[in-house]
Formats: sequence, C-alpha cells, structure tokens
Amino acid sequence: MVLHVCANTDLIIELICQTGAVGLSIEEKADLKRAAAIAHQQGVWVFGNLATATTLFKGTPEEVYREAIAALGNGTDFLCPGCGIAPPRSPLENIRQLKKARDDCFKVG
Repeated sequence: MVLHVCANTDLIIELICQTGAVGLSIEEKADLKRAAAIAHQQGVWVFGNLATATTLFKGTPEEVYREAIAALGNGTDFLCPGCGIAPPRSPLENIRQLKKARDDCFKVG
C-alpha cells in the first residue's frame, strides 16, 4: 500500500510513516531529502516528487531532467510525479527524461 498525501508534508512526515503504508508518495512542496531520511529509517519507500503541473506538464525536457536528477539525489526510491501520475498531454519527451535521468544516475544501459 502506498499512501499519497498532497501539499507540504514536512510537519507530519513522521506520523505519515507510522500509518503502516510501505510507500509514501509526496509532492514537490515537501522536503524530499528530509522525508526520505525519516521514511527510510522506518523502512518506508518514498515515491515522487517531480512537480506534476509545472515541470512535467509545462516545463522543458531540460527542466524535467534537472528536477529528476535532484529527486534521485535527494533519496526518492521511485522517480515519479508528485501526484503519482503524469497529467494527460504531458509532452512525451518530458516523460522520457525520467528514464534518462534514472539511467544516467545509475549508469543503466
């Protein structure tokens, strides 16, 4: 079970990790590095946290790539939009940047 919480979860991250969820999906408003550190201490996976409407939907491929690399560097376990799914009509090239960032970060392929 993955729990998604909208908005800035900084003040409640410890409580969210105690819900019994095995994964936590957070938005870009949250401090991903801090959230990941807390979640990982409690054995909780972290999903996110690319800006769904701004970066993924309206941003450039370069912006998506930079944000994806930052999310990976800050401890996300599953690189994905902060809202869990990309907005319809997000540019395909923006979606491809998630894979490129993952591959570059982990030297895949």
